[in-house]
Amino acid sequence: GNRFARWKAFLPFGKVYKAQFQAYMQGRKIGKDVHFLGHNPLGRWSILLMFLLMIGQGITGLMLASTDLYMAPFGSQMKAWVAEDEAAIAIVQPYEKQGVDPIAYQEMRDFRKPFRTLHTYFFYLLMLSIVIHIAAVIIEEKRRRNGLTSAMITGEKVFKEKPFDVD
Repeated sequence: GNRFARWKAFLPFGKVYKAQFQAYMQGRKIGKDVHFLGHNPLGRWSILLMFLLMIGQGITGLMLASTDLYMAPFGSQMKAWVAEDEAAIAIVQPYEKQGVDPIAYQEMRDFRKPFRTLHTYFFYLLMLSIVIHIAAVIIEEKRRRNGLTSAMITGEKVFKEKPFDVD
């Protein structure tokens, strides 16, 4: 992709971002729109939030797959944890009681509980952030009339003034 599809162009870090954020905030103070070819500074924070939520969703999902289905990356350790003894590890199967120590199984389920809670929260927060992001795109499109949504397909935005992030 072009330079706006690179990590440094849409994550809210670095000197370039700092300059863009200052220009954006200064423009808001005086009531003047500052235009951007890429994401505006607030949009960058939205992207970072969604990335972090997706990473959290993935990590907690891997842990749940390990505890519920004994899948990688930690499934073999979970099987060993709940098995009655070393010989029983081979016969432990998801949702089956054969070869499972009930006390160890309950300990594992208690260990799993915060991951399940976080997984659920990450899901709802991710859905909410997506809705907010889409609403912000629609509001910006209506307010600025710069072709923001069509630019996602064509790569072309329309500006009345020169965008701040043009070289």
